[in-house]
Amino acid sequence: MSIANALASLNLLTNPICVKGVRERLRAKHALSWGLVVLTITAFVSLLVYLTGTRQDLLTSKEAAQGMFVPIVVIQGILLMFLGVGSVTSGLILERVGGLLDYQRLTPMRPSAKILGYLFGLPAREYFLFALTLPFLAFAVWVGEIPISALLHGYSVLFSSVCLYHMTALVVGMTLRKPRQASFVVRIAIVVLYLGLPKLSLVGMTFFEHLTILPTLRRILSTELSLPEFTGQFAAPDVAFFDWFLHPTTFTLMVQGFLFASMFAVVHRKWSREHGHPFSKPLALVFYAVALLFLVGGLWPIVANDAVYRGLTGRVGGWPIPRVEVLGMLTYVLLVISGLICLFLIHVQSPSRLISLKGLRRARKLSLPRVPPSSDAASSLPLTLAMVALTAAGCAVLLVLAAENEVLFESLPPWVSGLAPLALFASVALSVQALRERFSPRAFYVSVFLLWTLPLFTGLVMYAAWEAWVAGTYVALPFPPMALYLAVAWFLDGGTPGIREIVPPVLHPHLGGMTFSATLLYGGLALALQIERFRWRADLRQRVRAESEAA
Repeated sequence: MSIANALASLNLLTNPICVKGVRERLRAKHALSWGLVVLTITAFVSLLVYLTGTRQDLLTSKEAAQGMFVPIVVIQGILLMFLGVGSVTSGLILERVGGLLDYQRLTPMRPSAKILGYLFGLPAREYFLFALTLPFLAFAVWVGEIPISALLHGYSVLFSSVCLYHMTALVVGMTLRKPRQASFVVRIAIVVLYLGLPKLSLVGMTFFEHLTILPTLRRILSTELSLPEFTGQFAAPDVAFFDWFLHPTTFTLMVQGFLFASMFAVVHRKWSREHGHPFSKPLALVFYAVALLFLVGGLWPIVANDAVYRGLTGRVGGWPIPRVEVLGMLTYVLLVISGLICLFLIHVQSPSRLISLKGLRRARKLSLPRVPPSSDAASSLPLTLAMVALTAAGCAVLLVLAAENEVLFESLPPWVSGLAPLALFASVALSVQALRERFSPRAFYVSVFLLWTLPLFTGLVMYAAWEAWVAGTYVALPFPPMALYLAVAWFLDGGTPGIREIVPPVLHPHLGGMTFSATLLYGGLALALQIERFRWRADLRQRVRAESEAA
């Protein structure tokens, strides 16, 4: 297909899926009823803000019009993000339950055209309702003298966020085996995105705060408008990323563009391979590498730049925090967040027994020496080892940068203790990989739950009932976040005595023993599970060989 034909297939005006969604969602009675509700609410809020400010001489006409801008954006965000996400999710569920999604797979349209058709066709009513609020926005911009530049980069981020959240709904709807769960999962994801993940910016993870429109909106309100209540602490400074300082809009578009492209790749793959993994293994590794790059890039300036460090300590309370404690917190958060992403990718990329058998049979049929490494049927062990290596490189970059700063360490900690957190991280990842690949999903979930939560709950009971801090901590070591925290504390304790303030004094003499015990536990568990996994895959290969010889 030529480039012209490819571009023509992406034209939403002639996209049959988009046209179908517009006709279904914009029937006259629904458009009229919803339109009257939105017009009434928008007019009420706008007039309330504008007339209250001008009639009571509290604000000038310009300031009152600027004050309208915020509630209008909030209304638009509710329409496009929350109601729009619900429309995409419910619409895709109906298409999937009714079998129309399978029919669309058989049509000769390009998968990218199908994705765009659903992405903009299903929330057509919400885009129509958004258009009804534009006259009020135009009044606020004209009377409030809001710069067009601020309007452009503000709404570029708004629509970027909208497309990201709608694509999230498509991903969940396409990947969940029980489609009725999709609506609940997507709404929970939106709440977490806006209320939970932005809080991680307090510990340097600015990557997550920019999944929303909030940093850009704060920047517009604090620098482009003349309202004094939106200045000072409300202002959004430039984002420190490695050695650069980026405008919040630029960084937000980078982050959201990366996630949108990743989700688009997932949905595109699901169109051609409904029961395949969301990512190919090379793409999963690229996703992890870029995510790790964003995480390290946000932590780098906190270690290297005094102004950024002071800004972080100001956000978490304003009291002076020793740099080594900040470094410990950043290293720990990096390991936990990257570990969660790593475990998620291991979970979705590990083949089941059935997929492994199909891959081995296909390789045997094609006379291949082994299953291709990029195949869904291939083991996720190489991917896990690559992610562990990338994590070790990210931590090494951060710690080497910190070691070059004489303020952080009185002396460089021993390199052996520096390997402990990474060895523990690798052992946990390899244990989970072997457990996930060897056993069924149900057995995997139950095993992980029992291995992680029972020791943690037992340790907490020992803390509360008998104040057995040392014994309770030893019991809770199988819980990976607990073990990682102690390993990071032991590593930093080798260079700065002040680190003992981040752990209870009674635990300080036992940090080395606890770290060694946790590493030995998960190292032995990883070894045993990997041996069992290798034996299991050898049995599968022997079975396929016997089937081939019998045929």
